[in-house]
Order: sequence, then structure tokens, then C-alpha cells
Amino acid sequence: MDLAAPYRTTASVELVGGDLSRFNALPGPLHPPLELAGRYSVRAGVQGSLQPLAGHAAGGFIAVNASAGQARVDRLSFVFSGSQDALRVDQFQASLWGGQAAGKASLSFAPQGPPARRRSSGRD
Repeated sequence: MDLAAPYRTTASVELVGGDLSRFNALPGPLHPPLELAGRYSVRAGVQGSLQPLAGHAAGGFIAVNASAGQARVDRLSFVFSGSQDALRVDQFQASLWGGQAAGKASLSFAPQGPPARRRSSGRD
């Protein structure tokens, strides 16, 4: 950690064999909408600064023999990267209900403002 402005920091985190049911105890809006169970592992690298406040994290997630309510997942994995502006999930793969699911997603946290107004051509 840098003890002078902009107070840059870098960290690495790895948790192996975590218990998903521990998330069921989170309070209020952090409480998951479905009861979670199973085991997971996560690894992430985090970089950022305090002035200005900025951060970036990237890593991977794996859950095995997991469930969310009645939905059972044999294996789920993905890699992620994100900052205060966006979250991106790539290489999403899940084994569930005897089949496979794959995909990717991104979510922007940046304010978008109102939608652009469509200009009339006079023929509307």
C-alpha cells in the first residue's frame, strides 16, 4: 500500500472451499433472495487508489454441488472483471439439470441519462 496520495494499493485474495450457506446470514438488501448451499472457491486480484477513489478487480469463481432454492447446480464457473463503473462476466459455464449452459454478460453502473428523443420527420 502506498501511504502518499493517491494511496495506491494492490491485493490478492483466494478462498478455497467456502460455504455458500454463510451468505444466507447477510442482512437486509444483501440477503440472497433464495437459500444458498454448496461449496465455492474464488480468487481475485484488486488494484485501486483512494484519491481519486478508483478500483479494479479481476478473478475467477467456481461452485460445486450448489443450490439456490430448488435449483441444483453440479458445477458453475466464470471469470470476472469489474470496477466502480462496470462488471463483466466471461467464460460462464454451468452443469445443471443434466445439461450445460454457457455465456457471458456485462453490467454498467454508469448513469445513462434520459433516452435520446426521436426527432420527428414530419411524417409521423
